Amino acid sequence: KPEFKRLVRKLLEMQNRTMLAKEQRVFKATGFSHPQVHGFRDMFLGMADESGTVTIMQMRDLISTVSPIGDKYFEELLAICRDALDLSRDDVGLPEYPLDFPDFLLCMDRCWSENFARIQEKSKDGHGLGDRR
Repeated sequence: KPEFKRLVRKLLEMQNRTMLAKEQRVFKATGFSHPQVHGFRDMFLGMADESGTVTIMQMRDLISTVSPIGDKYFEELLAICRDALDLSRDDVGLPEYPLDFPDFLLCMDRCWSENFARIQEKSKDGHGLGDRR
């Protein structure tokens, strides 16, 4: 039994290190400031389920608070996330695809860069979507 507990602890440590390394790569790649990352993390944690993920559907709902997203924009959001995360075009479950925090940031960065749903014009300070550069 102590051996099993030690193995579980070791596995959790490895998962944490892997996630931390992924987060660091994504933070650097997106260019978000520390306050923006914290703001996004707060939004993410407010939506995340018990597995610590959100779906693209939930991301759509979040963005809809800034800019309404109908069917056309939702298809565009799916394409943006698919491209940002290098996912298969054939993934029919994409709207429910689980995004961890770094994946969420990659998608949000791409949304901002492409001015998805005119998010740059419609967003205001406080949502982590304001002027980034």
